[in-house]
Amino acid sequence: MRNYKIPKLICDIERPLVRLALQLSFGAKVHEINPVKQAENIGQRPALFIASTGDPEVPHENMYRLLAAAPAHCEHWLRDSADVGHFIMMNHEFENVALDTEYCETILGLLERNFGQSIQSLIRDLQ
Repeated sequence: MRNYKIPKLICDIERPLVRLALQLSFGAKVHEINPVKQAENIGQRPALFIASTGDPEVPHENMYRLLAAAPAHCEHWLRDSADVGHFIMMNHEFENVALDTEYCETILGLLERNFGQSIQSLIRDLQ
């Protein structure tokens, strides 16, 4: 919130209220959830960190902070586009994902590199 020049007092009030709402929704251990810790715990699982330079909600630098904590095999994609905003998909075409070829190639590339032939046969079955 400080990125939006919201006064410190409001930020200080907002933080405990959000924590309380999260605890009510997800349980008492929600305070133990930490994005950096989760990145450290990826282990051998494949992971793709995605961010957009035009995201007004989450600075794309956060992706690099998480990537630094993640195992070396993790991949990343920084979409250079102010057009997508907070959502990574171009034009927010959630019902027509195939229209965003860059997005599809990035996601499918990760799947093919990590799951090989099994993902290719799944794609053929879906077509």
